Amino acid sequence: MTKEKSDDKSKSVIVKLMIFFITFILAYGTIFSSLYVKKYTLISGDIAKFDIKSPRDTENEYATEVKKNKVLETLTPYYYKDIEIEKHAITTIEALFTRIKQLNSSTAVDEVAVKKILDGMSLTLNTNDISRLLTMPASDMAQFEKIIKDCITDTYKQNIETDDDIENARDNVAMIFDESNFSKEYRDIALKILNELIQKDYFLDEEKTQEEKEEALKKVQSVMIKKDQLIVKEGEPITDEQIAVLTDLGILSTSQKSNWYLYFTYAALIAIILVVQWTYLTRYKAHIFYRNKSLILVNLLNTGMLLGARVLSGFPFVIPFATIPMLMTLLLDYETALIMGIINIVLVSSIMNFNIELTVIALLQVILTVTMLKQMQQRNDILKVAGKQGVIVALIAFFIGILINNNIIVVVKNTGLVATGSVLSAVLTIGLLPLLENMFNIVTNTKLLELSNPNNALLRRLVLEAPGTYQHSIMVGNLAEMGAEAVGANTILARVGAYYHDIGKLKKPYYFKENQIGFDNPHDRLSPEISASIITAHIEDGIKTAKEYNLPPAIIDIISQHHGKDLVKYFLITMKNASDNPDAINEDDFRYKGIKPSTKESAIVMLADGVEAAVRSLKEADSEKIKDMIDKIIKSRLYEGQLDESPLTLIDLENIKKAFFKCLNSMYHQRIEYPVDKTLNSKEEK
Repeated sequence: MTKEKSDDKSKSVIVKLMIFFITFILAYGTIFSSLYVKKYTLISGDIAKFDIKSPRDTENEYATEVKKNKVLETLTPYYYKDIEIEKHAITTIEALFTRIKQLNSSTAVDEVAVKKILDGMSLTLNTNDISRLLTMPASDMAQFEKIIKDCITDTYKQNIETDDDIENARDNVAMIFDESNFSKEYRDIALKILNELIQKDYFLDEEKTQEEKEEALKKVQSVMIKKDQLIVKEGEPITDEQIAVLTDLGILSTSQKSNWYLYFTYAALIAIILVVQWTYLTRYKAHIFYRNKSLILVNLLNTGMLLGARVLSGFPFVIPFATIPMLMTLLLDYETALIMGIINIVLVSSIMNFNIELTVIALLQVILTVTMLKQMQQRNDILKVAGKQGVIVALIAFFIGILINNNIIVVVKNTGLVATGSVLSAVLTIGLLPLLENMFNIVTNTKLLELSNPNNALLRRLVLEAPGTYQHSIMVGNLAEMGAEAVGANTILARVGAYYHDIGKLKKPYYFKENQIGFDNPHDRLSPEISASIITAHIEDGIKTAKEYNLPPAIIDIISQHHGKDLVKYFLITMKNASDNPDAINEDDFRYKGIKPSTKESAIVMLADGVEAAVRSLKEADSEKIKDMIDKIIKSRLYEGQLDESPLTLIDLENIKKAFFKCLNSMYHQRIEYPVDKTLNSKEEK
């Protein structure tokens, strides 16, 4: 790679980075302006001096928390009764008396014996207590054990939850033994046993209670504040709740809450959208991406769509969503307009706070407009398309409004605004289109259709000064249009380019055969070399004339390329035949000074020009001769390398042949020879 090419590539990258950065800044600035909100200095209890509305949808956390607390207050905590506590107490009592019964009254009781008896029990009886129990008669011991067990059973029939419940239970059993016949020593032993065995058996089920709370809280709907909903009303005291809401929104001057995450999120969203759009252009629309003017135009229109939505965000239903897709369709192509428009809806929707109704309306306007405008034939089609899509979208907006809004007046009003927005789209498109055409030097179908008007000054000159050339150009235009349609090229550009491809002949019209009807051929008095220079000069003359009449660059390209670097073979052969040394003749003197076709349209005009002239020269043009001539002309252009730089494929050439044949065969079809009325001659003789 040479240093110059490397420098050019570096400059191109820098330019594109600048375009990307500037587009990002403009888009971010537009969306950021919709996020910015004024901050207020307020204190609870102050009298509001103005209304304050919410800048976006947000949760009223204060009211939501109050709502949750009220729900929690109504919940009953879950408790469970541990029946093992009672079982353990009964088991302990039974084990104690069983072990005592296994001993006799003469058994010596010491600390070792007591420890053995109480092993595994949560009792603190001493040696005296055990000794007394050993001396108790069997019948009394049985009754003593029964009363203690009955006290335990009766006590645990109630729920023992708190320390107060334990004290009450102990008092109850004390009363029972106070009324018994047992001596004080035995009553004390019984109470010592019972007091240690009476414990809490009713506990809070924290896990189940927490689950119940969480389930209840899930059912509590958050208290939401909608965008533009009134938070503070002028003339009324400001409450703690309002201060809390304003703090959450970050619009109090004393608020420490920052909305940085919103700004970062939107910056990331814009960057992603731009990367997606540019990726599409690089992969599928390289001719736009690598042409800086076209790339600037795409990004300018995308930013313009955001700016329009932002300016009219106060009246969102009247936003002319279809304007930019219309302009992009007319200035570039419908595929780019469709993809860019749909992707842009994401950013436009963010300005409208992601309102689903408006997003659907915007999406419909983009899709319908681009689809309907794809085959535009005249400027009035802009109004027709806007009218049709306006009616369709307005009806859809009406029915959507009916489904989500009970206020029929609001629905009708919004429907009317949507229709107005469609009309506004058409007005803006018609007004901006010429401006953008001139700024970016783009030829649109609208401009081409205006140039195809027979009353155009240059075409009028062609009719009056070179009528044969005009008729030839019209025929070439018909062929070029059909050929372009067969290979998916721009049919309007091909046809209009054909109308103007020979305007260079206006300088010396009678030096061209089609204009010599009734005149002598001036080439008979000229040398072949001079004649060839006059013929080839019509390319340069055509370019000059086109620039004088401000014809678009696409038309000038067709004029400069429609002969490529072909030879004026008639005068070259004449020169060789008349020369004593034909090998000394320089063929470049008989070659057109143009350039080879670089687009489908210019290549098709070249082929149509050659085919029309060749077929017109046939004395008897039947179907077979027409087909052979078409094949001959196209093959000669191909083999001579005239099509080397055009994007036409061999399949394209076959389709063009078929299209040309269909058109020419219908023009030169054989007509029925009308019979002579012989009786008329007989009557005249009489």
